[in-house]
Amino acid sequence: MTPQRIALAALAAASMAAPLAAQGSCEIELRKPFQLTSAILYIAKHDQSAIQGDRLKLVKQAVKVLTDNPDRIRNEVGRNYLLGQLYVRWFQDMSPQIALRAKRGDVGFGDNPDGEFFLPTALNEAMGIVERDRPACADSTARYRNAVFASVLNASINFYNAKSYDSAITYANYALQVNAHAPQVGAANQVLSNSSFNLAVLTRDQALKQGGDARSAGLRRAAQLFQGYLDLAPTGENASTARAAYARALQDAGDTASVAGRVHGPAPARPDVRCGRTAPCARSDEPGCAQAGGGRLAGAWQADDRRLREEDVPGFGNRVRRSVRETAGSGHGDPVRRRSRQPGDARRIRGEPGDGSRELHGPV
Repeated sequence: MTPQRIALAALAAASMAAPLAAQGSCEIELRKPFQLTSAILYIAKHDQSAIQGDRLKLVKQAVKVLTDNPDRIRNEVGRNYLLGQLYVRWFQDMSPQIALRAKRGDVGFGDNPDGEFFLPTALNEAMGIVERDRPACADSTARYRNAVFASVLNASINFYNAKSYDSAITYANYALQVNAHAPQVGAANQVLSNSSFNLAVLTRDQALKQGGDARSAGLRRAAQLFQGYLDLAPTGENASTARAAYARALQDAGDTASVAGRVHGPAPARPDVRCGRTAPCARSDEPGCAQAGGGRLAGAWQADDRRLREEDVPGFGNRVRRSVRETAGSGHGDPVRRRSRQPGDARRIRGEPGDGSRELHGPV
């Protein structure tokens, strides 16, 4: 047994013996009722096992213990905190694939086993219950959220590098659903804005080659994508191009009524996913304000053992790099297994549509 696995077992045993106490005021009872104790035993066995199939079976058993007759488990905070941990372990045990969907029964749910389990929703729901009842435990839940966030964001970056912009947008949104307050939220916004702009250009160009309803539908779709870019990066270097392209796409689609209000109205607000509000982007270097082009975006994972640094993500007009620890855990130090480096993790692209200078880096 490796030292790391011994430590994992010791931490799991310690969490059975006493309530979780993190950051002084964060307290979560994990000793009772007995279902939580049983789940912790499964977690301890899971963390000591090196066999992927056995680890997945142990996650499934623990989830089943916590979800069969949940009304009898009168500790919703503790139950959901452990469920959130198990979802992260399931996700990492499914590596190297980025598994976000499965049949509920395959994860351990006895109720509606053929229904869909969707990780971003399930993890956000479980940890959200903990955070609403125990606000002081947000740092503890964030470690588990971020373990998934960074992997999903990296997948989004890799899709971008492969010019699969629809998938890049989808996975960036999944990452934000997992943790809208992650330190790398600005990087996710940059993927969204870059992908929206590039996909808008491609969609418009393809629509112009068609006729009839297909042409109009394609141009309206392109206009929506240009608008999405403007919502995220109203002061970005492609903002003026996007506004003009938005207006032209709607005009060519015959939708002139929508043009005036968008082009001649005030600068659009951007959704601030960090705090759930909308606000104008005051500066191009404001953290969380995505700006397409003009910089390099490094992936969330680094292929070394550097620790998590808490500084803000710098502005997107400059080189953006982020060094994130490849482990996560609860407030009492429970680590989450390292994600292995995947093929193609250091790809680079240049000369995307509408931008002759952008470099966007995947994980390095």
